[in-house]
Amino acid sequence: RWSGTSRAYGALSRAAASSCAPTFSSRLSSLSGVKDLIVSQPPRISLCMIVRNEEANLRACLQPVMSLFDEVVIVDTGSTDETRQVATDLGAKVADFEWCDDFSAARNAAVEEATGEWIFWLDADDRIDAENLARLKDLFERVRTQPANSRRRVYVMTTVSLSRHSSEPATVISHARLFQQ
Repeated sequence: RWSGTSRAYGALSRAAASSCAPTFSSRLSSLSGVKDLIVSQPPRISLCMIVRNEEANLRACLQPVMSLFDEVVIVDTGSTDETRQVATDLGAKVADFEWCDDFSAARNAAVEEATGEWIFWLDADDRIDAENLARLKDLFERVRTQPANSRRRVYVMTTVSLSRHSSEPATVISHARLFQQ
């Protein structure tokens, strides 16, 4: 993985100048702006989901948010409908997980499949409205531009779950939705 700062470039220059390698040193000094070539990549953000028979929900959940993520990992726990095909059609990486009656094991399997340094999770019946989509986009920009040596963080997000019955109140739940691997 490429990472570097001007300090790393300075160390390379000093090492070349003080070693018995004048050819390397002269080649290095003839390149202008070498430190500008050393670029660190922003951290990747993976969306991880566990699903089962979510063909009816998956497209509506994913389409508005797909562009925010570097990858989408779907762990299927035994769907018998077209969930896997919908996920594949949307460009998600799909993996199988034999359901063992343990949501944490399934979530951990999704995280293991992810290549991002940051993990965000959603359930297939989650929907993110335009206002919160903009907030999420801003948060991801901050995450992608923070210094590599910054403190590890977890972002807790509040979910409002509407009841199927109008006589029942909505449920408000806070979850750690974004975290570093």
